[in-house]
Amino acid sequence: QLDAQQVQMHFGPIDLRTVIDAARESYSWVQEQHELRIDVPDHLRIRADSAMMEKVVSNLLENAAKYSKPGSPITISAEDANDKVLLSIADQGAGIEPSEQALIFERFYRGRSQALGTSGTGMGLAISRAIVEAHGGSIGVTSQPGRGSVFTLTMPKAEVTDESRLQPV
Repeated sequence: QLDAQQVQMHFGPIDLRTVIDAARESYSWVQEQHELRIDVPDHLRIRADSAMMEKVVSNLLENAAKYSKPGSPITISAEDANDKVLLSIADQGAGIEPSEQALIFERFYRGRSQALGTSGTGMGLAISRAIVEAHGGSIGVTSQPGRGSVFTLTMPKAEVTDESRLQPV
């Protein structure tokens, strides 16, 4: 549906911390198994559809937890980069082989070492990429096998002059 542009999105300025908090609440089991470290400046806003961005953050948070040992930390951080916002979700999990890093964003692709031991359809990262790109952003990964992964979203920054225009989550 995203590829066919059949999903209606409502873009507006949204507070990034609000999106992260909603994803944390939806996936509260992650906090029961992992220490969540949040380093996101207050009032950092992106131009996005809040429900769609919550799906992306939730998916990345779920993946970080699924592919990491219980008890290991997951860090969510963000920074203002002029007209963009960089949002990163880092884990200390299994990591991704260099030859597979570009492929993990393709539909139905599951990493060779991950396909056997963890449930999933291989659609989460493909859907996340489609959502992020529909927002004019990008998603990438830096990873080392056995040491973890960092997924980074680059999203358009919202310039908010009227606080009442913030989208509710």
